[in-house]
Amino acid sequence: MSKRNSTVKIENGKVVFSKEILSYFESIRTEENGVWIDKYFEYLSDESNLSARKYNLHHIRPCCTFKDEEHKNRKETQLLGDEFEGNIIKISVYNHLLSHYCLWKIFDTRDTKDAIQRMCVQEKYVENLTEDELKEIAKLQEECAKENRTEEELKEYMKEYRKQNKDKILKRVNEWVENNQDRVKKNKDNWYQRNKDDILKERKGNRPKYLEKERNYRRTHRDKVLERNNRPCKDPIYHDVCTWCALKHRISRNKELYGDTKLSDCLVKDLMIIPQPNA
Repeated sequence: MSKRNSTVKIENGKVVFSKEILSYFESIRTEENGVWIDKYFEYLSDESNLSARKYNLHHIRPCCTFKDEEHKNRKETQLLGDEFEGNIIKISVYNHLLSHYCLWKIFDTRDTKDAIQRMCVQEKYVENLTEDELKEIAKLQEECAKENRTEEELKEYMKEYRKQNKDKILKRVNEWVENNQDRVKKNKDNWYQRNKDDILKERKGNRPKYLEKERNYRRTHRDKVLERNNRPCKDPIYHDVCTWCALKHRISRNKELYGDTKLSDCLVKDLMIIPQPNA
């Protein structure tokens, strides 16, 4: 599930369902499914869900009901299910299984039947199970389930996981960056433009700190800095080819003339256009 938290309102220890949720289920209510809609909301409203240490996050309006010509699978419909007002609820493992049984009875579709069948993990088909048998299955599943981590426990777990898998994570990140360089550059540029004023203000107020940081970088990455400074760039004003370092110097001395010129946009990618000295 892409969203990790419940989106329903809780007031005075009780669940308050959104108007969108209530209106939707009233719009599909019939004489045949009405009793199951009422049972469904009883399971959703059970106060034990709020304090359950063994729980799941559940879409009240099932994701499968968002299917259309543009949204044909779970990955696509889940985005709509996540955004539907007040559609995600914290629910105990026990009530979760029984809720899905109600959804099957309400909608009577292959999607809702497959969901409860998978949850039961039984050789016997779900239509051959009585409601009492389903409650026994739900009880056993809750007994066997592990307790969910609290927010603090989850943070501690992730901290320890990152510590133990530092090299693996770093390798995966580097591979992703290598394969998505255009996207990374675009994200960096967008981030800088959104935060440009704050960045420049912060640097101006801490100039000695950033000068020292720059000096340290040049000392520890001497070869890399030299290679960067000597990269050929095409001057957008004078239309000649010079080094990165030279163009940076020109821009710093003529800020009004060069305006918002970006050095990265001036890099010469095709070395064939660089004028060659006469033999």
